[in-house]
Amino acid sequence: MNIISVSKSVIFILLSFCVTSVQGEARSQFVGFSNDKVDGAAGIFEMQKACDAFIAKSHVCNTTEVAHSTHKKGTDYNLDSDTEAWILVDIQSLGNKSAISQFGLVSFTEEDKTLDCHGWSTNKSGPSNENEGATVTKEGRFKNTTTCQYAKSVACCK
Repeated sequence: MNIISVSKSVIFILLSFCVTSVQGEARSQFVGFSNDKVDGAAGIFEMQKACDAFIAKSHVCNTTEVAHSTHKKGTDYNLDSDTEAWILVDIQSLGNKSAISQFGLVSFTEEDKTLDCHGWSTNKSGPSNENEGATVTKEGRFKNTTTCQYAKSVACCK
């Protein structure tokens, strides 16, 4: 074995360790549904406050964070607080009059109108599904048809 191949091996191991460490620190985990409930007009800061009140320094989850989370055995995630919770959709692909989240968890077409209660700014119900937001159910199913007028828990990650 020569010095060049040893150096390459050492560099590869160090790079692998650094990448793994950075990824491990950056990944958020689903921690549960907030106790506080908000409607679609609450705004993102009220949603963040609901998560922080549930678990300090947690934040509103997006669909990718929930999909990447690992289950911790024996954790109940406060899922009995509500049947579904508001979630942010991590848009990965935009098409002509449609969008889809990473892994195809939530899709959106022109008929759906919105995935975020118009920027979390309305709690009015509207005709033709125009005022809706995305939620995740306690079974882990994603929906894009929850009417903004209803107060829901917030899906929280940390």
